Order: sequence, then structure tokens, then C-alpha cells
Amino acid sequence: MFKKCKDLVKAILPTSVYGVLREGIFRCVGYIKFAVKLILFPFVWPYMWVLNLKQPTRVTTLISCRIGHLALNTDLFVRQRKNDTNERIIFLAPLPVSNEFLLQRWSEIIEVVSLSKHPFYVRCLSLLLFFKSKYAFELPYEGNEYDIYLNTKSSFYFTDSEKQDGDRILEEMGIGKNDWFVCVFARDSAYLDQTFEYSVNHDTGERGWSYHDYRDSDIDSLNLAIDEILARGGFVVRLGKVVAKAMSYKHDKVIDYPLSKWRSDFMDIYLQYRAKFVLSSSTSGATDVCSLFDTPYCGVNTPAYWNIPYKNAIQIPKIYRHKHNGKMVGLQEWIKLVETQKADRHYGCDYEDPTQLSIWHSGFYAKNELEIINNTPEEILELTKEMFERLDGSFTQSDEDKKRQEKYLAINATYLPVKECKNPYGRDFLAKNPWFLENYK
Repeated sequence: MFKKCKDLVKAILPTSVYGVLREGIFRCVGYIKFAVKLILFPFVWPYMWVLNLKQPTRVTTLISCRIGHLALNTDLFVRQRKNDTNERIIFLAPLPVSNEFLLQRWSEIIEVVSLSKHPFYVRCLSLLLFFKSKYAFELPYEGNEYDIYLNTKSSFYFTDSEKQDGDRILEEMGIGKNDWFVCVFARDSAYLDQTFEYSVNHDTGERGWSYHDYRDSDIDSLNLAIDEILARGGFVVRLGKVVAKAMSYKHDKVIDYPLSKWRSDFMDIYLQYRAKFVLSSSTSGATDVCSLFDTPYCGVNTPAYWNIPYKNAIQIPKIYRHKHNGKMVGLQEWIKLVETQKADRHYGCDYEDPTQLSIWHSGFYAKNELEIINNTPEEILELTKEMFERLDGSFTQSDEDKKRQEKYLAINATYLPVKECKNPYGRDFLAKNPWFLENYK
């Protein structure tokens, strides 16, 4: 009903008048909400003080609206938490929930209080975060946690019954118990555009989520890699919940899972548990789930010259070229550019302010007049072959390959956001793109 009324008012009023009215209403609602928070907070703080008399207790919020952060941030905290700690942590789960199965499983591992079941309690405790109380903290994730993934194990699990259900669904797809498959994925704008409400800037025409477009890629660019997977006897399962288009690749052993009858929150997780590896085109929460199981990660079109921190990961990046002179941007020049402009490098934030200078915002690339170049199907194929070689033990490197990899890691160690990450870049990518490691003054 509310949406229908809003659409009716929007249709009747001129765009400029509707915009002013909408902004005014939002401001009034915001003031009312803030007043309510001020009234309630004096009651919440003493409640936490009493809880802490009995046992050290703090509150944090799960990033439940995004599957990647619901997996990553939560998992990293649980991995690092000492088993003998006496501290009680209450995890608040707001709405919307990106994956109900993931949230349900976390609630069996940690203490989760859901907004859908306890709305007043969750809203009250969330005030501790809003007012930055000592009894609250945010779940961290920097993207630099390589050593943690390398030296710890996840607490996430499937029950025997769930494994049986998952294998049964795989058999319905045509994948038997003795078969293997690779999960593939290409990030596009469809999920955010169709799942979350966004606005359009009427002056520029920019979509509300368009600042993520620098991450986009095309699922059909994986077709040569799919050829390779099928030639080796495997199946291919595309990941995703909402996608922009169907796969052009048609084969009995290629399953366009997001558009199939088998798509579910449970299978979104189980597929990455059972996969031989995940071939992901660009970073996305949809494939971050593989980190829960240390499933090998083959990353192509990785943005911002990032280094994925997961265990068993290899990658090649999207590359950048100056529009004004056509010169490629090497890793050292990129690091210098980011540091000189003091660009925000915090991984995983939603920068809704188009003036925010961040490497995780399309505006950064536009301002610096950088052309974003995706990996070719041939480059993706080469990295896919390398992943197979690493998994079956046939991977080899020449002395020159080793030197290039060492130089890459040495330069990467000066890139503050991922300086601790030591996962390799693709052997063939480094060999064929010498400009990437060239010195820059």
C-alpha cells in the first residue's frame, strides 16, 4: 500500500517538487528516530552495565544484508576468538537477511538475536553501536587477513542430514557422488539493482548502485575456461541469486543455477562446499562463501590490483590504462596513485557519496581517467589451467617465473591494504605483462 501511494504521488507531482517533498519527509523521520534513540539509550546502558556485573558482555551487528560479509566478517571473528574466553558476545541480526541458511547456521555457533524475532530488543541494543558505547564494537574485515586464513579453521559445518540433502539435489542436477564440478561466477549489477532500493540522480542519470560498476564482468568471458573444465571431465555450475542474463554456453554438464529450479539459500552455500574450486570473475559476496571451507579460489578480473587473502587462492587483476596517453598502469604506479590521493582503501564499504574518493568506487577511476580493461577469455583460460595444475601437483615454474612472482610479492608488500597477503598472481599473466612489475618513480 505504501509503495502504491508513493508511486501515485510521484506520478502526480513534478520531479523537482517530489524530490523536495521526499527529502523533507526523510529529514522529519530522521529527527523523530534520533529523538527516540536519545530517550531509549539511558535505559539500555544500565542494562548492559548490569549484564557485565555477571559476565563481560559486548554487542555487535552481523552484516546480514550481504552474503559476503555475513560469511567473511563473522567467520574471521569466530576463527580468532579464543575458546577459553569468558566474554559473552551478542550478535544482532538486522533485516534484510541475504541468506537465511547462513544466518541460521551462525545462530547455532554463536549467540544471534534476530530483528525478525526480537525487534524491540535488537533495536534497543543497536543503540550501543549508534552511540559508540564501550559495550559495542563492529565486526572487522580488512581484506588483509591472509595469516588468519592460513593458520586457523572455520567453525562452519554441515550436518550429515544436510550433506545428504545437498548430494541429492546435486544428483537431480545430474552430478553424481563420484563426479566433480567447478563453480563459476561473474559479477554484474543485477543483484543490487533488483534486491535493494536505489535512487537515480536526475541530473547525471547515475544509478544509486552504479559506483560498484567498476567490478562488473561478463559471464560469457568464461566460455574458454568452461571448455577446459568440460574437457577434463567436470561439470560447471554457475553461482548467483539474481543475474543480468543467462549463460550463452549450452551443454548438459553446464548448469545455469541462478535460473534453475534448484536455486536456494542452502544450495548457495553447499555448492561452494562441494566444488573442486571456484572460478570467480571479480570480487563478490556470492563467491566469498568459499572461504568458509577453504575451497580453492581462482580469481579473475580482480579489481584494484587486490590480493585475495583466502587459503588456496590464485588470481589475475583487471588492468588499467591512462585514457590521455594510452599507457598501462603498473602495480607500483597504482600504489603511488592511491597513496598520493589518500584514497580510502577500506574493503567492503558502500560509498553512497559520489564525492567519496575510494578505490572501491567507480568515481575513483573516472576522476583519474583510467580505462578499466577486463581479462581476455584466453587469460582466464590460462589461470584456470594453472589452478588445475596446482591442484593435481603438475604445476611448474621456470627460474624467471619464480623471480617475477618474488618481485610481485615484494611490491605487494608495500601496498598497505593487502601487504600481508602472499597469494600468487597468475604465472602466465606476469610473464606476458612485463609492464605490470616495471619500476615507477
